[in-house]
Amino acid sequence: MPAEAALPSETQACYHFKSQKIDEMPLKMKDGKITFRVLVDRPMFEVVGCAGECYKTSPRGDDAGKPLGSISLTAQGGALTVESLTTYKIKSAWKKK
Repeated sequence: MPAEAALPSETQACYHFKSQKIDEMPLKMKDGKITFRVLVDRPMFEVVGCAGECYKTSPRGDDAGKPLGSISLTAQGGALTVESLTTYKIKSAWKKK
């Protein structure tokens, strides 16, 4: 029963409950739960699982550099419950000329 966090352009990270892995990286459930953060930048996205137990950096693909329109969470073959979701818009580190 996988659950996916998908970004535009089919960029995704997939958690497999049976093997307890996010993509191919081990990410063990604690009390039947997993926690992760998704950080999105212009050229890439990063997934940090359970406060750093696993870490994935991937290119954003065709939409690199464009504003992010959406992030979706889906479950196949079971239920997915989101207990908390927080988003932040981060200001650019680049100074305007």
